[in-house]
Amino acid sequence: MGKISGGFNRIREGPRQNPFSIIFSFIVGALKWIILIVLIVLIVLIPITIYRSGGLASAYQNAVVTFDKTPVVGPSLRFLGSIVPAIWNPQTSVELTDPSYQWKTNVDENVGNRDLGLTFDEFQTEWRGYFRVKASENQYTQSIIAIGSGKINSMMEDSEVTFECDADDGEIIGEVLNPYGPIQLDEGMTKYFRARCEFQGEDFDIGDKILTPYTIRLKAHYNFNTLGYLTIYTMRGTVLEQKLKASNYNREIIFKDIDNQYLDKKTGEVSSTQTYGPVKLNIRGLFYQPLSEESEDGDVYSLEIDIRRDAYWDGTLKEIQNLYIYTDQDIEIEDTGKFDYVGEDGALKKYKLVSEEIDKLNEVCLNDDNVFESDCWTTSPLPVYLDFRVNIDNDELNQRYIKAELQYIYESEISDVIEFKRDEE
Repeated sequence: MGKISGGFNRIREGPRQNPFSIIFSFIVGALKWIILIVLIVLIVLIPITIYRSGGLASAYQNAVVTFDKTPVVGPSLRFLGSIVPAIWNPQTSVELTDPSYQWKTNVDENVGNRDLGLTFDEFQTEWRGYFRVKASENQYTQSIIAIGSGKINSMMEDSEVTFECDADDGEIIGEVLNPYGPIQLDEGMTKYFRARCEFQGEDFDIGDKILTPYTIRLKAHYNFNTLGYLTIYTMRGTVLEQKLKASNYNREIIFKDIDNQYLDKKTGEVSSTQTYGPVKLNIRGLFYQPLSEESEDGDVYSLEIDIRRDAYWDGTLKEIQNLYIYTDQDIEIEDTGKFDYVGEDGALKKYKLVSEEIDKLNEVCLNDDNVFESDCWTTSPLPVYLDFRVNIDNDELNQRYIKAELQYIYESEISDVIEFKRDEE
């Protein structure tokens, strides 16, 4: 009878539950309440704030500020913003979904890419001691082999790397022993390399000195490109003037919903950005934004492209090959004879700096006043100017781009010191 009574009591109490299932049920229930609270807040807050501020981005930012100290709602809003980029940066979501913005994504991702370019790891002779010369001779009679290694990464299609060896500041020429020829590189590819230099011992003048040092060098010439862009904001002239007057010419009101680290909202000045590399490509607008159909000096805006070798980058800018300009369809470059229209490149229009202007740029490095070749384009670059117009077909604040691509040949080098020691008689 006792057993039957005990069984009856367990049935009346119900089945025993696993403690973990109880905790799990509690967490799920709490999450449901949190999501419900967030949804209620958003449903009430967003329409009101959008009406007052005029934008979804502002609505979200105001909500975060308002409920930042609230234990549940504040963290939930920040989490929601992290998984829905359009809330805090509406332009980002457009660029991620629009294929025509892929080039901009590539530039942004390579602004700090330190893997771009060519870097040497080492360069040294196979024999690490003195190269001994008999006392009765003035020459080293054997060949000298030096090996260099490194890696190369480029954003340019069909890049090519060639090597050369020399010593005594180019007075002695060595031979590159590379059975595979020049290195061919596709866009975005990284290649590791080894290059062998052979020098003939009799080319080194030993003289009567007991110890004679020489510097040997391995040089690499490679095609490279630097990409950059400048953001252009446009607005119909009549609408822009009305907004400026209404805000007492406070441009921050116009740019209030824009999230751009390169934009100074107070002045309307925009800085350009560029990919990492040995040459800086600064695109500077000689104007304040937004732009309208007519500038302060008429209907044409001027742009300066400043090409400068990065002084912190080892090597020499050997030759500028091409300068391309890409614009959105509603930006037109003025025909001043400097740029030729090439055609369409995706959603952008493509222009090319004419060969005569390219020659003028390269003459800077060939000028007799340029005493130090390594300083070429470092201290006194020549800027490239262009004029353009904008076409506007709506009253909204539009965001457009002017992209630039500089193609050039760059030279990097690495050196080692070898020493010839004459034997005593």
